[in-house]
Amino acid sequence: MAAEGKNEVARNLLDLQPTAVLEFFQLILKDPNQEKEEKLFFHGGSIFSDSLIWQTNQYFPIAVESEGFEILGDRRLPRPKLRVANKDFLVTALLQKYNDFINAKIIRKKVFVRNLDDANFDGGNPWGAANPSAEISSETWFVGRKAAESKLFVELELNSPLDLESFNVNDRAVVSKYCSWQYRGLGCRYAGLPVETEDEKPFINATGGVVTPVYRPPNDSSVDFWYSSDAEWNDNKTYVAGDIVWVSGSAGGMPPLDFVGNRPEAGIGSEPTEPYKTVYVCVSGNDGEFPNQNPSFWIKDGCAKSLGACRKRFNIDNQFTYVRETLNDTPTGFNTIKFSGNKSISQGDWTNGNGSSAGLFYSVAPIVTGSLAGAFTVAGWVSGNDASSQMSAILSTTSRGEDSAALSDTKLNDFFNLSRVNDGQPSNQGEVQFSYLIPDSSSSDPAKVNYTLGELDAGWTFFVISNEGPNTKNPDYVSTSSPTRFEVIRRTNGPAVKYPFMKFRLSTNFDYRNDNDKVPKHFMLGAMPVTLASIPQSGFHPTMNGAIGPWALWNRTLTEKEKDFLYRGITTPAPDTIDFIPRNYYECTGDFTAVTGDSLVAWWDMSTGQPSAGQTGLKDIHTGNNWLTGSGTFGTGDISVTRNDEITISNPSFFYPRFGGFPGTDGFGY
Repeated sequence: MAAEGKNEVARNLLDLQPTAVLEFFQLILKDPNQEKEEKLFFHGGSIFSDSLIWQTNQYFPIAVESEGFEILGDRRLPRPKLRVANKDFLVTALLQKYNDFINAKIIRKKVFVRNLDDANFDGGNPWGAANPSAEISSETWFVGRKAAESKLFVELELNSPLDLESFNVNDRAVVSKYCSWQYRGLGCRYAGLPVETEDEKPFINATGGVVTPVYRPPNDSSVDFWYSSDAEWNDNKTYVAGDIVWVSGSAGGMPPLDFVGNRPEAGIGSEPTEPYKTVYVCVSGNDGEFPNQNPSFWIKDGCAKSLGACRKRFNIDNQFTYVRETLNDTPTGFNTIKFSGNKSISQGDWTNGNGSSAGLFYSVAPIVTGSLAGAFTVAGWVSGNDASSQMSAILSTTSRGEDSAALSDTKLNDFFNLSRVNDGQPSNQGEVQFSYLIPDSSSSDPAKVNYTLGELDAGWTFFVISNEGPNTKNPDYVSTSSPTRFEVIRRTNGPAVKYPFMKFRLSTNFDYRNDNDKVPKHFMLGAMPVTLASIPQSGFHPTMNGAIGPWALWNRTLTEKEKDFLYRGITTPAPDTIDFIPRNYYECTGDFTAVTGDSLVAWWDMSTGQPSAGQTGLKDIHTGNNWLTGSGTFGTGDISVTRNDEITISNPSFFYPRFGGFPGTDGFGY
């Protein structure tokens, strides 16, 4: 029967008048205890709006959009996307019940309409070709992650069964970007110097000073501290800041790195053991203070359990850069522009009124707005507060219309905006949103999505907005009218938070945008043009209250490493101060030379000048040509901080991590 079905499919593929191809999906879910299994059968409903029967299974119609199932020849495994309508929050309820569908199985079947079961037609299959074995393909995928969830749809990213991420191997979970091994124990045999705490912070004393770990061997011994008995904590010793000690565990042990299998001399079944050790750094001189009970004197060495943390410890040059214990402070900082927008509407918001509150910098130059036509990245820094109007914006590329009664949108954003949430609720005064268009019932009838990104306070926040255009290597694009991928990254003090959005269909279809006036109208920082039915005056620009730091624009999508590079973590001598700053334009060297290469359109470091007589603008320090023209009221300023100097010292360790002797782990590299 299987061979007969394949022959039928082959004949259909060569038919001069083939019928349409249907996609069927089977979603197989298991409860957390893996005891019960639930199956959902559905199809997209684009050809048939009713339920369909295939291979005796009934498939219900649910709006579905799928992409990325193509098999490429570049040795990369595809990671397709599946978007399912979230009508009546049905999918949300299942996500809550089944752990966001992680590792759920999805079977995708393709079949010609002419081969559907007789039960789908009154009087039987009109082609007389019903054949349940004649399916074009049957593919098995697993859900890797939930990429997005809203009241409109849920987007799932699928993995091939050959892709080990998020799967279990011999009952051990394999998770990307996170290490499951025991630090300095089974799995991770790191034996080098302490690097940082488990939250990736340096070793800090009670006054906020940074302490550099230093091992001082007796009599200039060449034995590393990990193997030296002198490094074991001793209650009869006097310790000074920077000293390193280890404390051995009382139970069990692990095989030494040079142990292989059962040795006859050790006795069959027996294994020599090495004690588990916990390492501490002295941050304040003391006599006899036990490390595990005195955090004022000792800070525990830890690991952030990420590949980045692993790379710090296992490196080819056996070196590591520490912050100096003795402060050799270095001044640093960045320029800012300050805005003083109103929370409520006033004449100060009109740039052609008294302009006491309205302020902005903008460009309508084609080289700037045209860079948003396809692949691009725009990144910058902002500090805000809840004194900003809900109509204001941080970055706008189009105007916004408002209903003065309900303070809700009545006109679509024609491109995208990074603006304040405007729902009329005082509780949301400090929140920001990313607004963009998606297709609704047709490409000529787009709908706007407002995606809330959370609070924006007086601290500094780094935003990265990127869009993959038609030149991307992703298998999503088959023509210039194909959708593109929007991603917004928000980062404050800690890891980046990423918001991958649904495809932004109007970005690469340049002909459609021109014909329908769906193009970026401007590139504007600090404010947004707004049209109010109750206020007929022109030049109404509600302005944010706060400050902006450096912003830059590229005509390509930056890599993840380049995006991370723009955010520079620093260590300051005083506690409770800023511990991250914008990357300086002139620091983009070495592996990051491309950041300031040909793809960079402009870099505005918030230094001002005169683009023309009588005007003030933001300088483009990259080319000197792409100014942002200033208008209204604003002020200049700067953030000045003092960071600790750094020192690079030798840190003897293996270049290749040796994960506890587990098969296949020796020789692992980056």
